[in-house]
Amino acid sequence: MLSNKIYIGKIIHKENVYEGEHNGIIDEITFEMVQKLLYENKVDKICGTKCSSNSLLTGLIFDDNGNKMTPSHSNSHNRRYRYYVSQAIKKYNKSQAGSVSKIPAGEIEKFVILSTKELLHNKKQTQQILSEFDVNTQIKLIKTAKDIEDYAEPKLIRSIVIRVVVSEKTVEITYDAKNIREILSILSAGDELNLIPKSKEIDPIIVSKQIRISQPSKSGNILILKAKENNVPEPNPYLVNAIVKSYYYHKQIQNGRTIEDLQTEENLKDSKYIRNILNLKYISPVLTNQILTGVQSEDISLQKLINMKLL
Repeated sequence: MLSNKIYIGKIIHKENVYEGEHNGIIDEITFEMVQKLLYENKVDKICGTKCSSNSLLTGLIFDDNGNKMTPSHSNSHNRRYRYYVSQAIKKYNKSQAGSVSKIPAGEIEKFVILSTKELLHNKKQTQQILSEFDVNTQIKLIKTAKDIEDYAEPKLIRSIVIRVVVSEKTVEITYDAKNIREILSILSAGDELNLIPKSKEIDPIIVSKQIRISQPSKSGNILILKAKENNVPEPNPYLVNAIVKSYYYHKQIQNGRTIEDLQTEENLKDSKYIRNILNLKYISPVLTNQILTGVQSEDISLQKLINMKLL
Protein backbone atom coordinates (compact mmCIF):
# COMPACT_ATOMS: atom_id res chain seq x y z
CA MET A 1 0.00 0.00 0.00
CA LEU A 2 2.84 2.40 0.86
CA SER A 3 4.26 2.00 -2.66
CA ASN A 4 0.96 2.45 -4.51
CA LYS A 5 1.11 5.54 -6.76
CA ILE A 6 -2.68 5.72 -6.90
CA TYR A 7 -2.53 7.70 -3.63
CA ILE A 8 -0.61 10.52 -5.36
CA GLY A 9 -3.07 10.76 -8.24
CA LYS A 10 -1.30 8.39 -10.65
CA ILE A 11 -2.41 5.32 -12.56
CA ILE A 12 -0.10 2.42 -13.48
CA HIS A 13 -0.80 0.38 -16.60
CA LYS A 14 1.64 -2.23 -17.92
CA GLU A 15 4.49 -0.75 -15.83
CA ASN A 16 3.87 2.75 -17.27
CA VAL A 17 2.79 5.61 -14.99
CA TYR A 18 0.06 8.05 -16.10
CA GLU A 19 -1.71 11.01 -14.56
CA GLY A 20 -5.01 9.82 -13.08
CA GLU A 21 -8.35 11.55 -13.26
CA HIS A 22 -8.57 11.53 -9.46
CA ASN A 23 -6.88 13.85 -6.99
CA GLY A 24 -4.03 12.47 -4.90
CA ILE A 25 -4.46 12.30 -1.15
CA ILE A 26 -0.70 12.23 -0.45
CA ASP A 27 1.76 14.82 -1.81
CA GLU A 28 4.59 13.53 -3.99
CA ILE A 29 7.38 14.76 -1.68
CA THR A 30 6.00 12.73 1.23
CA PHE A 31 5.49 9.72 -1.07
CA GLU A 32 9.12 9.86 -2.28
CA MET A 33 10.38 10.15 1.31
CA VAL A 34 8.41 7.00 2.17
CA GLN A 35 9.90 5.15 -0.82
CA LYS A 36 13.38 6.11 0.38
CA LEU A 37 12.64 4.83 3.89
CA LEU A 38 11.21 1.57 2.53
CA TYR A 39 14.35 1.00 0.46
CA GLU A 40 16.67 1.85 3.36
CA ASN A 41 14.73 -0.52 5.64
CA LYS A 42 15.18 -3.24 3.05
CA VAL A 43 18.91 -2.54 2.93
CA ASP A 44 19.07 -2.61 6.75
CA LYS A 45 17.45 -6.04 6.73
CA ILE A 46 19.79 -7.33 4.03
CA CYS A 47 22.86 -5.99 5.83
CA GLY A 48 21.74 -7.77 8.96
CA THR A 49 21.43 -11.13 7.22
CA LYS A 50 23.08 -11.46 3.83
CA CYS A 51 26.20 -9.56 4.92
CA SER A 52 26.40 -11.10 8.38
CA SER A 53 28.56 -14.11 7.65
CA ASN A 54 30.66 -12.66 4.82
CA SER A 55 31.10 -8.95 5.40
CA LEU A 56 30.37 -7.02 2.22
CA LEU A 57 33.40 -4.69 2.32
CA THR A 58 36.08 -7.16 3.42
CA GLY A 59 39.34 -6.20 1.70
CA LEU A 60 37.83 -2.98 0.33
CA ILE A 61 37.59 -0.69 3.36
CA PHE A 62 40.43 1.39 4.86
CA ASP A 63 40.82 4.11 7.47
CA ASP A 64 42.19 7.51 6.39
CA ASN A 65 45.72 6.54 7.45
CA GLY A 66 45.86 3.71 4.92
CA ASN A 67 45.18 0.86 7.35
CA LYS A 68 42.94 -1.93 6.13
CA MET A 69 39.78 -2.30 8.24
CA THR A 70 38.83 -5.92 8.88
CA PRO A 71 35.61 -7.54 10.13
CA SER A 72 35.10 -8.02 13.84
CA HIS A 73 32.13 -8.53 16.14
CA SER A 74 30.98 -8.35 19.73
CA ASN A 75 28.10 -9.98 21.58
CA SER A 76 25.85 -8.07 23.96
CA HIS A 77 22.41 -8.91 25.37
CA ASN A 78 22.21 -12.00 23.15
CA ARG A 79 22.82 -9.92 20.02
CA ARG A 80 25.78 -9.96 17.67
CA TYR A 81 27.17 -6.62 16.52
CA ARG A 82 29.42 -6.46 13.46
CA TYR A 83 32.18 -3.89 12.96
CA TYR A 84 35.09 -3.03 10.71
CA VAL A 85 38.18 -2.31 12.83
CA SER A 86 41.46 -0.72 11.74
CA GLN A 87 44.36 -3.15 11.59
CA ALA A 88 46.39 -0.59 13.56
CA ILE A 89 44.09 -1.21 16.54
CA LYS A 90 44.23 -4.97 16.12
CA LYS A 91 48.03 -4.78 16.09
CA TYR A 92 48.01 -2.65 19.27
CA ASN A 93 49.37 0.36 17.40
CA LYS A 94 46.63 2.90 18.16
CA SER A 95 48.82 5.91 17.26
CA GLN A 96 48.90 4.72 13.62
CA ALA A 97 45.11 4.41 13.31
CA GLY A 98 43.07 6.89 11.28
CA SER A 99 40.49 9.35 12.58
CA VAL A 100 37.90 6.53 12.58
CA SER A 101 39.29 3.24 13.82
CA LYS A 102 36.03 1.32 14.27
CA ILE A 103 32.76 1.56 12.35
CA PRO A 104 29.56 -0.54 12.53
CA ALA A 105 29.51 -2.85 9.52
CA GLY A 106 25.79 -2.44 8.80
CA GLU A 107 26.01 1.36 8.77
CA ILE A 108 28.97 1.69 6.38
CA GLU A 109 27.67 -1.13 4.17
CA LYS A 110 24.30 0.61 3.89
CA PHE A 111 26.06 3.89 3.11
CA VAL A 112 28.05 2.31 0.26
CA ILE A 113 24.97 0.52 -1.12
CA LEU A 114 22.88 3.71 -1.17
CA SER A 115 25.77 5.71 -2.65
CA THR A 116 26.10 3.10 -5.41
CA LYS A 117 22.40 3.32 -6.16
CA GLU A 118 22.65 7.10 -6.29
CA LEU A 119 25.62 6.94 -8.68
CA LEU A 120 23.90 4.53 -11.07
CA HIS A 121 20.64 6.52 -10.96
CA ASN A 122 22.45 9.74 -11.89
CA LYS A 123 21.86 9.94 -15.65
CA LYS A 124 24.62 12.51 -16.25
CA GLN A 125 27.26 10.46 -14.45
CA THR A 126 26.10 7.20 -16.01
CA GLN A 127 26.25 8.72 -19.50
CA GLN A 128 29.86 9.70 -18.88
CA ILE A 129 30.69 6.17 -17.80
CA LEU A 130 28.97 4.77 -20.93
CA SER A 131 30.29 7.38 -23.39
CA GLU A 132 32.19 4.77 -25.43
CA PHE A 133 28.89 3.12 -26.45
CA ASP A 134 26.53 4.32 -29.18
CA VAL A 135 23.45 6.33 -28.12
CA ASN A 136 20.99 3.45 -28.32
CA THR A 137 23.20 1.24 -26.15
CA GLN A 138 23.63 4.08 -23.66
CA ILE A 139 19.88 4.47 -23.34
CA LYS A 140 19.46 0.72 -22.83
CA LEU A 141 22.21 0.50 -20.18
CA ILE A 142 21.01 3.62 -18.32
CA LYS A 143 17.57 1.99 -18.04
CA THR A 144 19.24 -1.22 -16.86
CA ALA A 145 21.06 0.71 -14.12
CA LYS A 146 17.78 2.22 -12.88
CA ASP A 147 16.01 -1.15 -12.98
CA ILE A 148 18.49 -2.96 -10.71
CA GLU A 149 16.40 -4.43 -7.91
CA ASP A 150 19.08 -5.40 -5.40
CA TYR A 151 21.89 -2.90 -4.97
CA ALA A 152 22.97 -4.86 -1.87
CA GLU A 153 23.91 -7.87 -4.01
CA PRO A 154 27.54 -8.67 -3.00
CA LYS A 155 28.50 -9.67 -6.55
CA LEU A 156 27.47 -6.21 -7.76
CA ILE A 157 29.16 -4.18 -5.01
CA ARG A 158 32.36 -6.21 -4.91
CA SER A 159 32.67 -6.11 -8.70
CA ILE A 160 32.50 -2.33 -9.07
CA VAL A 161 33.81 -0.94 -5.75
CA ILE A 162 37.60 -0.75 -5.62
CA ARG A 163 38.20 0.99 -2.32
CA VAL A 164 36.30 2.68 0.54
CA VAL A 165 38.19 5.13 2.76
CA VAL A 166 36.50 6.23 5.99
CA SER A 167 37.47 9.37 7.89
CA GLU A 168 35.80 11.44 10.56
CA LYS A 169 34.20 13.80 8.03
CA THR A 170 34.16 11.98 4.69
CA VAL A 171 33.69 8.62 3.03
CA GLU A 172 35.54 8.25 -0.26
CA ILE A 173 34.39 5.46 -2.56
CA THR A 174 36.42 4.49 -5.64
CA TYR A 175 34.52 2.66 -8.39
CA ASP A 176 35.82 0.94 -11.52
CA ALA A 177 33.97 2.39 -14.53
CA LYS A 178 35.20 -0.52 -16.68
CA ASN A 179 33.51 -3.06 -14.42
CA ILE A 180 30.37 -0.91 -14.19
CA ARG A 181 30.09 -1.05 -17.97
CA GLU A 182 30.60 -4.83 -17.93
CA ILE A 183 28.07 -5.38 -15.13
CA LEU A 184 25.41 -3.29 -16.89
CA SER A 185 26.04 -5.11 -20.17
CA ILE A 186 25.60 -8.49 -18.44
CA LEU A 187 22.37 -7.41 -16.72
CA SER A 188 21.04 -5.81 -19.90
CA ALA A 189 21.53 -9.08 -21.78
CA GLY A 190 19.63 -10.93 -19.06
CA ASP A 191 22.65 -13.04 -18.13
CA GLU A 192 23.42 -14.27 -14.61
CA LEU A 193 25.47 -11.85 -12.55
CA ASN A 194 28.84 -13.22 -11.47
CA LEU A 195 31.68 -11.61 -9.54
CA ILE A 196 33.95 -9.78 -11.97
CA PRO A 197 37.60 -9.89 -10.89
CA LYS A 198 39.52 -6.62 -10.54
CA SER A 199 42.14 -5.93 -13.18
CA LYS A 200 45.38 -4.01 -12.70
CA GLU A 201 44.23 -1.37 -15.18
CA ILE A 202 41.12 0.23 -13.75
CA ASP A 203 39.09 3.23 -14.89
CA PRO A 204 38.56 4.93 -11.51
CA ILE A 205 35.60 7.06 -10.49
CA ILE A 206 36.05 8.64 -7.06
CA VAL A 207 32.96 9.72 -5.12
CA SER A 208 33.62 11.67 -1.92
CA LYS A 209 30.75 12.31 0.47
CA GLN A 210 30.59 14.43 3.59
CA ILE A 211 29.35 12.59 6.66
CA ARG A 212 28.53 13.14 10.30
CA ILE A 213 29.17 10.40 12.82
CA SER A 214 27.11 10.56 16.00
CA GLN A 215 26.87 8.45 19.14
CA PRO A 216 23.26 8.37 20.37
CA SER A 217 24.03 5.99 23.21
CA LYS A 218 26.27 6.67 26.20
CA SER A 219 27.95 3.31 25.69
CA GLY A 220 29.22 4.47 22.32
CA ASN A 221 28.35 1.11 20.77
CA ILE A 222 26.04 2.65 18.20
CA LEU A 223 27.35 4.93 15.46
CA ILE A 224 25.07 6.45 12.87
CA LEU A 225 26.42 7.60 9.53
CA LYS A 226 24.57 10.58 8.09
CA ALA A 227 25.18 12.35 4.80
CA LYS A 228 25.30 16.16 4.89
CA GLU A 229 25.21 16.84 1.18
CA ASN A 230 24.11 20.38 0.37
CA ASN A 231 23.15 20.74 4.04
CA VAL A 232 19.84 19.01 3.35
CA PRO A 233 18.30 18.10 6.74
CA GLU A 234 17.83 14.40 7.40
CA PRO A 235 15.28 13.35 10.03
CA ASN A 236 16.58 11.26 12.93
CA PRO A 237 14.84 7.88 12.41
CA TYR A 238 14.81 7.10 16.15
CA LEU A 239 13.02 10.34 17.03
CA VAL A 240 10.63 10.11 14.08
CA ASN A 241 9.78 6.52 14.99
CA ALA A 242 9.05 7.57 18.58
CA ILE A 243 6.71 10.37 17.45
CA VAL A 244 4.90 8.06 15.03
CA LYS A 245 4.54 5.39 17.72
CA SER A 246 3.13 7.96 20.12
CA TYR A 247 0.29 8.80 17.73
CA TYR A 248 -0.20 5.10 16.97
CA TYR A 249 -0.48 4.22 20.68
CA HIS A 250 -3.02 7.02 21.27
CA LYS A 251 -5.07 5.82 18.30
CA GLN A 252 -5.06 2.25 19.62
CA ILE A 253 -6.18 3.38 23.08
CA GLN A 254 -8.99 5.46 21.51
CA ASN A 255 -10.07 2.26 19.78
CA GLY A 256 -10.41 0.47 23.12
CA ARG A 257 -7.05 -1.21 23.58
CA THR A 258 -5.17 -0.91 26.89
CA ILE A 259 -1.58 -0.06 27.75
CA GLU A 260 -1.18 -3.70 28.77
CA ASP A 261 -2.32 -4.76 25.26
CA LEU A 262 0.34 -2.52 23.72
CA GLN A 263 2.93 -3.83 26.17
CA THR A 264 2.17 -7.38 25.02
CA GLU A 265 2.29 -6.32 21.36
CA GLU A 266 5.75 -4.77 21.85
CA ASN A 267 6.92 -7.75 23.97
CA LEU A 268 7.98 -5.48 26.85
CA LYS A 269 8.50 -6.49 30.50
CA ASP A 270 6.73 -3.41 31.86
CA SER A 271 4.68 -0.46 30.62
CA LYS A 272 7.24 2.30 31.27
CA TYR A 273 8.30 2.61 27.63
CA ILE A 274 4.69 2.72 26.40
CA ARG A 275 3.77 5.45 28.91
CA ASN A 276 6.85 7.52 28.04
CA ILE A 277 6.15 7.31 24.31
CA LEU A 278 2.48 8.18 24.84
CA ASN A 279 3.58 11.48 26.42
CA LEU A 280 5.46 12.51 23.27
CA LYS A 281 2.15 13.35 21.61
CA TYR A 282 1.96 16.41 23.86
CA ILE A 283 5.31 18.01 23.06
CA SER A 284 5.24 21.33 21.27
CA PRO A 285 3.79 21.10 17.72
CA VAL A 286 6.71 23.26 16.59
CA LEU A 287 9.24 20.77 17.99
CA THR A 288 7.27 17.85 16.53
CA ASN A 289 7.44 19.45 13.08
CA GLN A 290 11.18 20.12 13.51
CA ILE A 291 11.79 16.46 14.35
CA LEU A 292 9.76 15.21 11.38
CA THR A 293 11.66 17.49 8.99
CA GLY A 294 15.08 16.90 10.56
CA VAL A 295 15.81 20.50 11.62
CA GLN A 296 15.66 20.02 15.40
CA SER A 297 18.68 20.84 17.58
CA GLU A 298 21.39 18.19 17.25
CA ASP A 299 21.47 17.67 21.02
CA ILE A 300 17.84 16.51 21.10
CA SER A 301 17.73 12.84 22.06
CA LEU A 302 14.83 10.53 22.82
CA GLN A 303 15.62 10.69 26.53
CA LYS A 304 15.58 14.49 26.43
CA LEU A 305 12.18 14.42 24.75
CA ILE A 306 10.84 12.09 27.41
CA ASN A 307 12.21 14.29 30.20
CA MET A 308 10.75 17.50 28.78
CA LYS A 309 7.92 19.17 30.60
CA LEU A 310 4.64 18.71 28.78
CA LEU A 311 3.72 22.26 27.73
